[in-house]
Amino acid sequence: MQISNEKCKHKMPKCYKIVILGCKKVGKTAIIEQLVHGHHKIGSSLHPTIEDIYEVLIENEQNVKEKVRIFDTAGLEESGTSELSKHVPIADGFILVYSIASKLTLDVVENVKKEIEKKGKECPLVVLGTKTDLLEQRECDYKSAMKWAETEKVKLYEICVGDRQALKEPLVWLVSRMGCQTGKGYLTTGKSDVKKFLSKKRAGSSKSLAKENSVSD
Repeated sequence: MQISNEKCKHKMPKCYKIVILGCKKVGKTAIIEQLVHGHHKIGSSLHPTIEDIYEVLIENEQNVKEKVRIFDTAGLEESGTSELSKHVPIADGFILVYSIASKLTLDVVENVKKEIEKKGKECPLVVLGTKTDLLEQRECDYKSAMKWAETEKVKLYEICVGDRQALKEPLVWLVSRMGCQTGKGYLTTGKSDVKKFLSKKRAGSSKSLAKENSVSD
């Protein structure tokens, strides 16, 4: 495919790459589907993911739309490190996911965090503890998890996948932090971090996965 000289004169916009990692059945795909489509139903059937890529434009507080590519990955095994070699190099940021109903899944996240650091990768990440609708099945102590996050200097949220508004804040925080690292200075704090999600589509597809609309704060 040829690219015209006219197009080459213009610098292509930055596309941030976020890799989402975690064990099987912790809700990685559900998180993305809820963010992109907004119609995930709690309790719906879970299907194993090999790898999917989603693209979304996020409008920041400066009214600039940031292009983000989210890599949905297969569930990690207990070691949590076998697939990292191919995912870590491409990432500008990470979302690490565990289930509050499984201590093992949090152990894997902690191990993955260590392995990312060992590989010399310095980029922002957020940790999401899912399934807060199953509090009676909780295995991960909230205070202990938050203490670990504070020690490791990572942002940790406990969320329910059914609450789309709650899901938006950590992703926007992550994108804002990535923008800050590249010198854009978009880092903000507080509830105002919840931005608008626009123009949802899956990468590599010419078909829109959802109607183009805006999600109010």
